[in-house]
Amino acid sequence: MGNTRKKSRRKKRNISTAAIIIIGIALLIVLFLLTRMLLQGLGSEREPAGNVTAIPEKTLPPSLLDAACFGSENGFKTYQSDDLKARLGIDVSVYQGEIDWEAVAQSDVDFAILRAGYRGYEEGETGVDEYFTYNLEQASACGVDLGVYFFSQALTEEEARNEALTVLELVKGYELKYPIYFDWEPVSDGDARTASISSTELTRCARAFCYTIESAGYRAGIYFNLDLASHYYHLKDLSDYSFWLAEYQDTPSFPYAFDMWQYTNQGDVPGIDTIVDMNLSFIKDE
Repeated sequence: MGNTRKKSRRKKRNISTAAIIIIGIALLIVLFLLTRMLLQGLGSEREPAGNVTAIPEKTLPPSLLDAACFGSENGFKTYQSDDLKARLGIDVSVYQGEIDWEAVAQSDVDFAILRAGYRGYEEGETGVDEYFTYNLEQASACGVDLGVYFFSQALTEEEARNEALTVLELVKGYELKYPIYFDWEPVSDGDARTASISSTELTRCARAFCYTIESAGYRAGIYFNLDLASHYYHLKDLSDYSFWLAEYQDTPSFPYAFDMWQYTNQGDVPGIDTIVDMNLSFIKDE
């Protein structure tokens, strides 16, 4: 009886050890799989910024612009095809100082996109561009066609809607022939409140801004460069709105349809004492 009891205990100990090993291996496998899923989930929100090699938005309509139709005249870029002649424009803010809009109107410039306001990237307070009212009144009086943009650092849809409402109040009573654009840009400062915003959150902010603008009867759009297009926005969810592309090249490489091209930030225009952003608009007259 004694020998039988000892063998039974040894057998039980062997079974318990094997079970612990099996459970341990299973836990390690589960932990590995969970970690891998988490990393994949984070990576799907926003890729790290870097050289842009592709814009993964296959559902967007392709650009129909012909690179051979781009040219230059009087130091400005042009685009002329059989059915479209681009219009030349600028976008300005307080950084251009007091502009002589009569001189601008007599130049090759056809339109201007004015900064209406901004949201701070640290505290999140909103403000009106110091020269917006002046630019709006003077440019309108001189017959320059206008659009507007708001520099956003919105974190939520509510903040984006409030930014849109601010713009709508500022442009009340004025005719805008060009869209009101949502201009959200990443800030390199480590204290930026938007540093951890996800692509989904940013896209929702843009949609909220644009929906509010268009509900008031204006055309709305989104300003972006290739990095924002590739790593931040879900552009397929914003395709109902006007796209304003910033790409400083001889011809744009963005493969999908867009309405406006900011081609340089080094423009020289009569009536403006500083360098200025230059744009071509491909929006056809209605």
